[in-house]
Amino acid sequence: LSVLVSVTAVLLALRYQSRTICAFGLVGGYLPLFSYMGAYGLEGNAVYAAMVYLLLLNLFILVISFRQRWGIINSISFLFNTPSMIALAFIADSPVIAMAYSLLNFIMYLGITLSYPLQHKAKLSWWDVVLLALNTVVSCSLLYALLDDAKLDAWTGLLALLFCLVYFGLGRWVQRVMPQEKQTMVLFYTASLTFGVLIIPFQFGVRW
Repeated sequence: LSVLVSVTAVLLALRYQSRTICAFGLVGGYLPLFSYMGAYGLEGNAVYAAMVYLLLLNLFILVISFRQRWGIINSISFLFNTPSMIALAFIADSPVIAMAYSLLNFIMYLGITLSYPLQHKAKLSWWDVVLLALNTVVSCSLLYALLDDAKLDAWTGLLALLFCLVYFGLGRWVQRVMPQEKQTMVLFYTASLTFGVLIIPFQFGVRW
């Protein structure tokens, strides 16, 4: 029922180009999950069902992001999704599923933030940059915490390499599609270079 309400809210928001309808639908989509967690808690398969539910909510926001540039909606979504994502990742029984879920969230928020600017060749706003930075910091920190919790320290360098390649690919995409966006290009290449350098200490230790 919550998914149906959210879908209806998304369709109405797009039909009437209303941020208000979308915001109410989004908040109404998260509240049932919060109230259920507060009343009964989550364990076992209910955790994975909640993950799928939150990914669906993010998917709806991603659909909107291709049509409208609503920074406030992206902010509300990120504000509600982040604590939920962190909580579900740490209470999940499977660390692999938790890491895959965190990585999917990272990719989806990249899409939510960049879909409209890249599709319409529009300049990134300062809030787009802030949201990109917050998404990177939260997702990266969570993934490294999950790796450490699962005793998979040997993969830390590979994760840094993955982030490096993602931002390098985004930089190449901007360079090809919007060559006039020098600042955005430099931002992505700088992020890629940063993770490229971090591969060494993350994988082999700070002394290297």
